[in-house]
Amino acid sequence: MKTKVKQEIRNNDVLELRKKLKDSRQAFVQAMLDHKQFKLKNSSSLTTMRKEIAIILTVLKEKEAQNGKNA
Repeated sequence: MKTKVKQEIRNNDVLELRKKLKDSRQAFVQAMLDHKQFKLKNSSSLTTMRKEIAIILTVLKEKEAQNGKNA
């Protein structure tokens, strides 16, 4: 994943990250279904989606921990 995309994810606030996480997970499930039905042409996109979800989760947990410490 490119550094620009990672920086864009890090610049979002917690609510935007949760929305992006929900959307990414839905897209991943749909891609998995397409893959199982042999409709997905680029199966490497599953790996990219999984990595993006992991980055979002990591940043989200960091921000929530930071907010908990500051509160």
